Amino acid sequence: MLTEFKDQVREKEAYYLRRKRKEDLGIMKNLRETLIEDHGLIEEQADFCIEEAKMALLGYIESGDNYSAENVCMEYFGLELDYLIDLM
Repeated sequence: MLTEFKDQVREKEAYYLRRKRKEDLGIMKNLRETLIEDHGLIEEQADFCIEEAKMALLGYIESGDNYSAENVCMEYFGLELDYLIDLM
């Protein structure tokens, strides 16, 4: 059990390091920028959608639904897990 947890932590750390590198290189946009530039939303729409997804994420976390929490970006925006950090 402890080994599995350590593996998960290492996996998350590696993910965040990859994301940080992408951001540093200017390759990756944040969620708000992506919704505005790629999905064609105006700023107010993007902010509203992000707040709605944040509320859902908190609800999933509080209820212990880790699967849904990890997939909230796909559910709300059709985007991969990379943008989850922007909801926290």
